Amino acid sequence: KAPNEVRIICLGGSTTEGFPFEGNSNFPHFLQCYLKKQNPQKQWRVINLGLSAINSHSVRDMVPQISELKPDAVLIYMGHNEFYGALGLASNSVIGSDTKFVQLYLWLKNWRLYQLLESIVFKFKPKAGKHPATLMAAMIKKSHIVPGSSLYKKTLHNFKTNLNAIIKICASRNIAVYVSTLVSNLKDQEPLGYPNPDSSISRYPAIRQALNHQQWSLADSLLTMSIQKDSLNPLSHFLLAQVYYQNKQFAKAGQEFILAKDLDQIPFRAPSDMNNIIRKVCQETQARLVKTDSLFRVHSPHGIPDNTLFLEHLHPNASGYQWLAVSFFQALEKTGKEFGLNKNCIHFTNLDIAIGEVKIADLVKHPPFNGRTHFRAHHFQPELIQQLSKRHVHGHLLWDAAHLQLGVYWQQKNEWRKALQEYSAILQADSLHFSALYKIGDILFRQKQFKQAIRFYQKALTVNPKAAFLKAKLARVMMLNGNESQAVRVLNSVINDATLANQLNKEQKAGVLYLKAIALAKLGKTAEARKLLEQLADEFPKQFKMFNKN
Repeated sequence: KAPNEVRIICLGGSTTEGFPFEGNSNFPHFLQCYLKKQNPQKQWRVINLGLSAINSHSVRDMVPQISELKPDAVLIYMGHNEFYGALGLASNSVIGSDTKFVQLYLWLKNWRLYQLLESIVFKFKPKAGKHPATLMAAMIKKSHIVPGSSLYKKTLHNFKTNLNAIIKICASRNIAVYVSTLVSNLKDQEPLGYPNPDSSISRYPAIRQALNHQQWSLADSLLTMSIQKDSLNPLSHFLLAQVYYQNKQFAKAGQEFILAKDLDQIPFRAPSDMNNIIRKVCQETQARLVKTDSLFRVHSPHGIPDNTLFLEHLHPNASGYQWLAVSFFQALEKTGKEFGLNKNCIHFTNLDIAIGEVKIADLVKHPPFNGRTHFRAHHFQPELIQQLSKRHVHGHLLWDAAHLQLGVYWQQKNEWRKALQEYSAILQADSLHFSALYKIGDILFRQKQFKQAIRFYQKALTVNPKAAFLKAKLARVMMLNGNESQAVRVLNSVINDATLANQLNKEQKAGVLYLKAIALAKLGKTAEARKLLEQLADEFPKQFKMFNKN
């Protein structure tokens, strides 16, 4: 760790990880960029340790180990997976309800003997039936969780216990802790779990008819009466919220959307009680509260989070992830000043958005969503974007290869800016990506930015110094930039190395000799240039004639 480095570790589940996007569209990535822009004199390093399907049990288990990384701060965004995440009380991986027992289990998991015994035991377990289509569906064991039930209360208790333990461990190691409130899609996500409405909601057919005919007053009256009879049905509150929204009664709509989420009997979206715990624990400890829920309300239509910032039930879209980063950034900067999104920190392209949307479109087709999520993909043009995103998601094309193919497409269309965006996205993930580096050099060469092109070609050659074709490209640009002596040295490194020379075909070998002859002539070494041209005419007569024509 460098003396001026500020190291930050981000912990949590799939939202911290950045699902469904790749590594350039998560909040830790955006946060690092914001911090570098704001305080360039410091060396910022934000490490993303988010992992899908984990909850506070796993995060608590990780904290003692991450202290070895010497972080200055730990940022926490967790709580959505408490019921159904790994070892959650309503999940298929539950092993016990006591946090001490769970932590003992996780500790034992680190022992090789225990891992061996566990693998032997699982060999004798009966095989399950058909596997669910998604990890989410696979994790659900109990799908009827009512607020106030013993399982609900125990889950909240475990979350609070684990959060306190995490903060205590960090405090003992002088690590600052920032805990964010949780956000989720309220308006465009119907509750995932509720009883059959035909039998549980009074006069449900009449309610549906009123909604279909936009008879808002009638729907309001019928739903209000239904809720008076059963105030715990999440669907009734969701439908009433929609009525209030249509009537522009946004404050009432917001309250009902929150109730619908809090009463959801498949609570993948964390209920409000989770945020209440987060606020209280931060008040009682040294942890600093990050008010993401407030920020999302400010940037949502009428203060009600919806598809403006979310993809489905709780995962932000690209803009949502940026606002989540801004929320942590403002907390770290300890300022009440409002910050907007910085376009210079956007290192993703439409291809990355399309990749994420392909994953979401597949996710919401299956349980527990069952058509209850209002998701609409962008369907970017050209169609190649959709084709590449699907090939990547389905495992037929690597992420960088998809960006490279799209970059080549834009180059062929002379869309230099768009091509640069594709290659730059790769470099944000891998600053030493050979193909991305030299392809950016190609574009800069076409734009006659020779100095810049030389820089990218040279950096690519540090990655692969034995790329003969690239040395030839570099020599050509050096000549155009007036660096004939350097060009000759580069060309000699190809000509005098049999391994490099053998990489070239006849046309390329002839081109190397011709370039060297031109460079020598410009340097005033006409005799050497003439002799090289004679050699070229003798060894490659066909290519020599073509050069003379040009």
